Amino acid sequence: MQLARPGLGEPVGLARPRALALDLDQAFGGDRVFAGVRSPADAALFAGVAGVTPLTVDVTDPDSVASAAGAVGAAVDGGGLDALVNNAGLIVEGPLESFSVALRVELAPWRIPVVVVEPTGTRTPVLSKAAEASAKARAVADPALVALYERQLAAAAEASARMSLADPDDIAKVLVKAVHARRPKALWTAGRGAGLLPTIGRLPTGLSDRVVARALGVAKIEAGA
Repeated sequence: MQLARPGLGEPVGLARPRALALDLDQAFGGDRVFAGVRSPADAALFAGVAGVTPLTVDVTDPDSVASAAGAVGAAVDGGGLDALVNNAGLIVEGPLESFSVALRVELAPWRIPVVVVEPTGTRTPVLSKAAEASAKARAVADPALVALYERQLAAAAEASARMSLADPDDIAKVLVKAVHARRPKALWTAGRGAGLLPTIGRLPTGLSDRVVARALGVAKIEAGA
């Protein structure tokens, strides 16, 4: 099986070498993987991972994507790919679901299945990076505006610190299962409590908002002055 995994950013989390090695050695059984990374230095981290060909690609740059696609095409010599795993960047649930439904309908005539894997909170650097970005934004923002959200931000940070995060390898196992399924489901969930995500999305709007607010720790926080 030929498998491509385009990525954006550092090869950590779901795209890190350990997860790829787990995929190949324990599940893929010798399948060939093309792993997208952002820089040659990141590509070097995959050295020694059997069956993995790292590709330097920036998914926000059309020329970079075209170059990577050309490299994959040349490597498989017209054989094509069996699966493409899009785990690049951050996408919130609603747009991802809508895009995937549209893409699934669009590709149906070619019998190309489109599936979504919804993970729960995952132990990757993205959370710490988000916290750093938030701190930098608050440092240069109008203090009066920051004060309006100070209580909510503090409560959300506390809730995030208490969150039980899944190991990236557990998410990778579900990705492997979805890729190898003869008749893959349209939606897969991964990680502890992830099965609740689709249920929350189907709740009445008001109830869904309260559930999310409670999970974020801001349900009982009053507005700042």
